[in-house]
Amino acid sequence: MNYGTWVIVSGRNLRSVVNEVVAVGDVAKEIVKVVQEKVPDLVVIGTHGASGFRRFFIGSTAYRVIKHTKFPVMTIPGKGDWSRFQSILFPIRLIPDALRKYDYVRPIILKDKPTLHILGLSMDSDPDTINRVFELEDELEMRLTEDRVTYEVSYQRCHHYADAILASAGEKKADLIVIIATIDKTKGEFFIGPFSQQILNHSKVPVLCVRT
Repeated sequence: MNYGTWVIVSGRNLRSVVNEVVAVGDVAKEIVKVVQEKVPDLVVIGTHGASGFRRFFIGSTAYRVIKHTKFPVMTIPGKGDWSRFQSILFPIRLIPDALRKYDYVRPIILKDKPTLHILGLSMDSDPDTINRVFELEDELEMRLTEDRVTYEVSYQRCHHYADAILASAGEKKADLIVIIATIDKTKGEFFIGPFSQQILNHSKVPVLCVRT
């Protein structure tokens, strides 16, 4: 029998009534079950890691919830005050729906008024690939201008996306990273794809994962 602490944010009005659910059984399965019933806007889950593999994994519960629910999940490290975000890292790479995650982080941006750091990334030096990344940055900039968001834009060619994102998060002193979580269905139940795993395992700040 496993127990865990987790929060499901339901409804777009943060002043809405809080409903408490007590479940007994496998933590990840119970969370996913309630998520499917409540249809929340966001799932918030701690990453202290209760599985005993703290040196290597954020905890199988967080992995399994991200993998088995289509809703966005925000992972919260055990230490730190994450009541307000001031510096958000928003990496962009060439994947389907690359900008879709902005819809999920937008309420946080409009509330906290942070600086949004847009980081365009590619592993390819092909001019067409780089231009496509720039086009995505331009598209996002238009939305940010409409929302009156403070932002800065940069581009980086890299060998590993996750390494570049984690390094940039440290340089920018980001207190939130927003990523598209790619799912690897060929691996075991605990795996959600190497890109997402590396960021979640090594990030010292909250990570907002939006499923493709």
